[in-house]
Amino acid sequence: MLGLEFFTEIMVVGFLFSAAIVPVFAPRSISAFVPDDYAWITKSKPALAAVAVILVYTVGVAGNRISSGVFNLIPGESEEAISREYKQWAVSRPEMPSRLKLAEFKVRTQSDGMALWSERRRSYIRILRGLTTSLLVHLIAVTYRCVRRRGKYSWASISGVLIAILASYGIYFGEARSYWRLIAQLSRMLSSE
Repeated sequence: MLGLEFFTEIMVVGFLFSAAIVPVFAPRSISAFVPDDYAWITKSKPALAAVAVILVYTVGVAGNRISSGVFNLIPGESEEAISREYKQWAVSRPEMPSRLKLAEFKVRTQSDGMALWSERRRSYIRILRGLTTSLLVHLIAVTYRCVRRRGKYSWASISGVLIAILASYGIYFGEARSYWRLIAQLSRMLSSE
């Protein structure tokens, strides 16, 4: 399902990651990053908009990969824990898929509505994951700005970002856990039919 939803998800994550590094690059103008041969880009609004969309999309793709890598380092992520529970339950039922990913595939193939629900929910979870990771990047940028340059960011800004990280991770973890639990329950319901 590579469509508008996927593009939107990547653009949102790209915007979050782009906004996360603003404290490092804030005082500079865009023309400082453009060579003289391409100075026309900064003067042409359509060209600047196209470059911005391409840049945000590229940052979004990279941000999704970074987020995935960061969250794979966290032990006991929700999918892993529920997958273990599901495996223990599925062992006693030979008609059930042995892995949670296979159960998700079974649920998604039941109807177009189920597939759409699953894709939208997973997209939301990936955006939350991107938000949490971009807040970590923002924390690094704000800390750098606070320590090295004594800019407009203070230690209160750092504590605010830390609170936002904890909140976004909590929401991400809750949503991801809820999604995988629902997949396991739906798979069980479908197998009993």
